[in-house]
Parts: sequence; C-alpha cells; structure tokens
Amino acid sequence: MKEAKEQSIFEWSIKLKTITSLIIFVFALLFLFDGFYITAKAQYAQYLIADSWRHYMNTGEQKKPWPWADTYPVAKLEMYQKTQYILAGASGRNLAFGPAHMLQTASLGSPGNAAIAGHRDTHFDVLKNAKMGDLVYLTSRNKNLKKSTISSLNSKDAYLKQAYRVTNIEIVDQHNLDVLDNNESTTSITLITCYPFDSIEPNPPLRYVVKAQKI
Repeated sequence: MKEAKEQSIFEWSIKLKTITSLIIFVFALLFLFDGFYITAKAQYAQYLIADSWRHYMNTGEQKKPWPWADTYPVAKLEMYQKTQYILAGASGRNLAFGPAHMLQTASLGSPGNAAIAGHRDTHFDVLKNAKMGDLVYLTSRNKNLKKSTISSLNSKDAYLKQAYRVTNIEIVDQHNLDVLDNNESTTSITLITCYPFDSIEPNPPLRYVVKAQKI
C-alpha cells in the first residue's frame, strides 16, 4: 500500500513537472513571438513612412503612412551614418515611430530655429556620439516649387538638401525653453532627447540638446 502511494506521488510529481515545463515553454514562445511582432511592426512602419515621404517629395501632397495616423513625414535627417524621417508633431504616439518636429518652432529648412525631438534609446541614441563641428544633413521639400509643377519635373528637383554644422552641445533641465528661442537671422535645427542615455528612468528631468547651424 505504501509503495503504491509512493509510486502515485512520484507519477504525479513527474506530471506536474511536465505540465510546468510545458507552461514555461508556451510563455517563452509567446514572449518570443511578441518580440518578433514588435520588431516586424516597427520595421514595416518605417517602410510605410518612407513610402509616404517619397509620395510627398514627388507630388507635394502630404500622405499619412497608414489610415489612422495623425502625422506624416516632413523631412529626412542624415547623421552619424543613420537616415531617419522626421514626422510632423512631437506627440508621444509619433515619437514611437521616429523623431518628430516640434510644430511650435520654425519650419524645417526655413530661417529660424526648428526643434526636433527623439527618444534617447532608439532614434536619437546616435546623439551621444555628437561632437562640435559634425555635419548633419536635412532634406525637405523645395517650397519654391508649386504642387502643379513638381510632377512635371525630375523628382530630384523637389528635394532641398541642406548641410548643418553642430555649433553647440549642452545638457539642460527639461523645463528650460531657452533652447527653443527663435532667431530668424540664421537657419538652425535643435535636436533634443532625454538624458542620461543609459538611465532607466522613463522621463528623466534632463535633456541632451544638440544645435546645428546651416552652412
């Protein structure tokens, strides 16, 4: 009787371990799938944004990357061997998909100070490599061309590519709005991200600010 009971306990222990292992395996697969899904979703979003950008450049018409988007690409930023599309409006939703233009600042490529925000752990992680004198390239649509004429021209004519040189790098408090001050006597861009780069705090009180002036 005792041996039968011990055998039953042993068999139940084996079954419990098997069930536990199976549950762990299933959850591991779910986490793995979720990781792949998020990565695939992010990559596909970039493809749609790039397609929307090409449409904007070739036609002058703003096109949402996907039907429910509340933004569209307005410029292309090239820095530190990385090309990124700038979205209109620096909302939390837009920043999840790329750097975004702060609409209360100057228009991109126009005289004044245009500010662009981006997340420190994704799109603007490259800012930690910024040095004084570095070159940054901003491509926007040539606003001197009318929509009706763009389609009849080579698509390259619609592109206005400008070179900017990094003139200032500073760390400021998140409430310091001086970095957004406008000066229409120059054409500049201000790149802003959270700081420190390696902090696990979701919204630290400091901002890393890189300012570049058109040359």
